[in-house]
This record gives sequence, structure tokens and C-alpha cells, in this order.
Amino acid sequence: QHFDKVVGLDVSPSMVESAQRIHQGVDGLEFVTNVRGDLAVLAADSFDFVYSSKVLQHLPEPEVAKTYIAEFIRVLKPGGIARFQIPVHTGMRRFANRRAADVALRRLGLSAAFLALRI
Repeated sequence: QHFDKVVGLDVSPSMVESAQRIHQGVDGLEFVTNVRGDLAVLAADSFDFVYSSKVLQHLPEPEVAKTYIAEFIRVLKPGGIARFQIPVHTGMRRFANRRAADVALRRLGLSAAFLALRI
């Protein structure tokens, strides 16, 4: 209802097939299987909103979660919003505000110039 197009991503082909079957005939939905350790299947600067729930805590290593967080930012259009959970075991904490988010994302290796365009 809030977006013209929504892309759902999952590592499981059967989950993607199930989503396609359940939402058959609904305009503006696309479901993609992604087995890579990044989001290269998605173009940079192409999304207004990225949402990830209960995903990062299931990744095998904190570095993989950091890669995905950087990818969330990469695929966002300038001014876009990313909403995601951070697993406790990575040593990171919830972002209380924009400054805390900036500091945490800089620690992930994202440059100040890159972040200035996005947060």
C-alpha cells in the first residue's frame, strides 16, 4: 500500500517459490533468490526503504552481517531509510540516534562522504 514496487529476498528457493505462489496476481511484487554473501543482485541507489527482520542474527560470522549492513546502505537511494536488527553477539548495539548510527557505520568501514549522502 505504501510502495509502488516491493522486492522480497531470501536464500531459500522454496521460500521464494512459496511467496510467489501466495502473492500471485499482486502487482508490484518481485521475489528474488539470493545465495550470495552480498546483495549484488540489486542495483546501487535503487531502494527508498530496506527492511530486514530476524536475519542478521542467523548469519555465521559477524563480518557477514557487517557486509550485509554495508549492502543495505549501498542499495539505498540518497535519503532512503534502512531498518534492521543488529545481533547482540557482534558487539554492536541498537542505534539510539543518527550520530550513534554514523559512528557504528563508520566502524564498519563506510566513509564519512558515503554516509553524508545517505544518513
